[in-house]
Amino acid sequence: MIRPILATVQNMHEATHEAAQHVATHSGEHMSFVAYILHSNIINMIFVFCFLVWMLKKVDIIGILKSSQEKIKETISKAEEEKAIAQKNLQQAKENVKDLEQQVKKILIDAKNSAESIYEKIQNDTEEKVEEIQKNLNRMVEVEEKSATEEVITHLSKEAYELAESKIKDSLTDELHHKYINNFIESLDEEKVK
Repeated sequence: MIRPILATVQNMHEATHEAAQHVATHSGEHMSFVAYILHSNIINMIFVFCFLVWMLKKVDIIGILKSSQEKIKETISKAEEEKAIAQKNLQQAKENVKDLEQQVKKILIDAKNSAESIYEKIQNDTEEKVEEIQKNLNRMVEVEEKSATEEVITHLSKEAYELAESKIKDSLTDELHHKYINNFIESLDEEKVK
């Protein structure tokens, strides 16, 4: 497609160049300058014309314009739909405002009922926790009492043993001491015999 256009441009260029030479030889230097300018302007116009023809064929301007027109129509259509939806929403909002006072009363009643139910649940849970803590405290007190009692008994037993040992040592004479040892040894011998 471009080659035929370039061939045409080259033919025109040659023709204008020949014409410019012919004019220059017959009219002198003044005419040759004018012919040169005329020749270059014609070539430029031909190039621009060919470029525009090529661009129109290469780039589908009519298609682009139609596509743009379709997009604009689509945008307008969407805007009209959105406007209709917005008007419908506005109407619903106006209707909702009419019922707003009743809705607020219902919400307040529901909130109050919900708060009372939560309060009762918290109160019941708290009472259960308090009872559980009381039971745990009672168990802990019992364990501590038992531990303290055992400690006191152990301490008293130790002191009683030490006191008894001291009393026995004080009341035991050497003679009595030897007698108990001999009795113990004899009882051991009797056990061996059996």
